Amino acid sequence: MTDSPPSDGSVPARLITSEGREAAVKRLTAAFAEDAIAVEEFERRVAAVYKATSSETLAALTRDLPTGATGGSSVPARAEAS
Repeated sequence: MTDSPPSDGSVPARLITSEGREAAVKRLTAAFAEDAIAVEEFERRVAAVYKATSSETLAALTRDLPTGATGGSSVPARAEAS
């Protein structure tokens, strides 16, 4: 087997790392916590993350999420008293 590019000129899909899967699930979890996606959609997408074989598939599963759904802490920062 060789690592040559496909003969049709397309870019080969990149394989998924564990970190990539975890980041996608974290982003989906944040979107679910923010009520950006319903529980059924969350479950469907998380299952698809674990079935995915390329990073392009992961990107497609999170592409339409709000930009605030980054997977960071879902607890808002406390405002300081002035």
